[in-house]
Amino acid sequence: MADQLWEKARTLAARDYSVSYEVDEMPDGRYIYMVRNPELPGCKAQGDTIDEAASNLDEARLDYIWALLDENLPVPDPVETVVKPTSTIPSSDNVTIATFSFGHTSTAPTDNVYDMAIPAK
Repeated sequence: MADQLWEKARTLAARDYSVSYEVDEMPDGRYIYMVRNPELPGCKAQGDTIDEAASNLDEARLDYIWALLDENLPVPDPVETVVKPTSTIPSSDNVTIATFSFGHTSTAPTDNVYDMAIPAK
C-alpha cells in the first residue's frame, strides 16, 4: 500500500505546477534562492543556486503531495499559466533584471508584469 501511495504521489508531483522564485542577499553577501508552488500552500524550498532550489522544491512537492494523499486530503491541480519573457536588461553590480509577463490562460487577457533580479555568478 505504501509503495502505491508513493507512486501516485510521484505521478501527481510530476505535473506542471507553477513556480514562484525569489532571491535574497544574506548578511554575508551570499545570495539565496527561494522557490514555491503557489498552488500548494506552504510547499517551499531554498538553495544556494536556482537549480538547487528547484531540485529541493521537487523533493518538497513529492513529500507534500504524499502527506496529502496519506491523510486522504485533495491534491490541488496545477494552474495553467502563460509566461512570456519580455526583456532582459543587464545592469550594474553583476545583476541582470529580467521582466516576465504572467497571465493565467483561463482568465481575462490582461497580464501582470513582474521583474526578477538574477545575480550573475
